[in-house]
Amino acid sequence: MRRMERNASRGNLAGMKRCNYEFHDLLVSCCGNQKLIEAYLSLVKQVRWATTLSLQLPARLKEAFREHQKIFEAFRRGDGVAARALIEDHSHSSMQRVLSEMEAMEKGRGAEKAKPESGVAATKKTINY
Repeated sequence: MRRMERNASRGNLAGMKRCNYEFHDLLVSCCGNQKLIEAYLSLVKQVRWATTLSLQLPARLKEAFREHQKIFEAFRRGDGVAARALIEDHSHSSMQRVLSEMEAMEKGRGAEKAKPESGVAATKKTINY
């Protein structure tokens, strides 16, 4: 958490991404469920690009650190209910940020804009949130 805080306060995107990956990997490994860990490791390879997209947004490094710190403190206290709620909020808001950023990027393409049922529009239909 100290390295994450240092990277966030210094605006070190590369360092923050490494800490973010480590945090999430450790969090999942704590469950002790090998099937869940394997599913996570398979999925995370496909979505890590979203971390870069999210963390590069203004003020996001410090905000991400605060969210992770709250999750860590809930785990430290053994408060599973709070940890779950914080993780769900963190995941949902991260997904919303990434989708919003993708929409903005798609709109910026002008004439090359994707068809309505492709890109973000199609992604939103397949994600139940």
